[in-house]
Amino acid sequence: MEGNMERYWWNIQTVGHADLFQDGAGNWWGVALSTRSGPEYLYYPMGRETVMVPVTWADDEFPIWSPLNGEMSGWAFPQENVELDGTGPLVTEGDTIDFEPGSTLPAHFTHWRYPIPESYTISPPGHPNTLRLNPSKLNLTALNGNYAGPEGQTFVGRRQQDTLFTYSVNLNFSPALLEEEAGVSVFLTQNHHLDLGIVMLPANSSTASFPGTNLATTSAELIPQLRFRGISYIEVPDDIVVPIPESWSGKPLRLEVKAYNMTHYSMSAGPADALSQMRVILDVSNAPVSWGFSGVILGVYCTSNGYEGSTPAYISEWRYIPQGQFRN
Repeated sequence: MEGNMERYWWNIQTVGHADLFQDGAGNWWGVALSTRSGPEYLYYPMGRETVMVPVTWADDEFPIWSPLNGEMSGWAFPQENVELDGTGPLVTEGDTIDFEPGSTLPAHFTHWRYPIPESYTISPPGHPNTLRLNPSKLNLTALNGNYAGPEGQTFVGRRQQDTLFTYSVNLNFSPALLEEEAGVSVFLTQNHHLDLGIVMLPANSSTASFPGTNLATTSAELIPQLRFRGISYIEVPDDIVVPIPESWSGKPLRLEVKAYNMTHYSMSAGPADALSQMRVILDVSNAPVSWGFSGVILGVYCTSNGYEGSTPAYISEWRYIPQGQFRN
């Protein structure tokens, strides 16, 4: 089987956990897990994925797996039927989630570490159609990039399931104390993630500014800033700290992560009520979150970064738009 798999268009790797099954017409199929990484193991943010190929299996013979290609042909499929019982969307669907009163977190949402239920409230009083996040003291890296303890990390997300996609949320967050932070994350593990958030920091900690704004300041006054930072076993870009423009101040912001090619994400921010003002904060390789087997989770977080902050964040208009798979 491994020899056939090596003919895959992108040189599929880490093939394993294979099995065989027969469909209702008696045809044999093979399934396995694998990564679309090539031998370099650089760009595979979805980790190990399921592949399926037709198999011929004559009586008293060994099964013969068809070579795997990006676009496959094989035994005829039954007529498509998407009217199936069960909770949650089909894997090919995107998200249009507005956190209506009385609703629950969708079945395909996931956490990192065991969630603290009180940290997640849908449509709390005074904030309909939002998800309130109460901050955890630990951020997404937690104690040392591996251990987190029992206190929890406020984070909820959904799997990246497409090579190309746009993920975005509205964030209403008014930090008051040093290092209070909320934002979006491209998260793989505690020691592999890329974060863009609103955080309360001294004005003189800025590293960049939006065009037309003044960066030069020696003031240590605390102000809300946009911050990118990441962690990985490989090199990640330096932290970026950008003052939020005065015209955006006090407004909900739209935070966006877009996979615009096979190797890179763009991370952007702008006023939720004026999307024409969205600005790309940075483009970043997906190599820092291409590691292991589990695959990226796209989600939202809220933390006091080890300080005593308690300001909640309110998430709304959660969107995930599938925009293409690279198969050939």
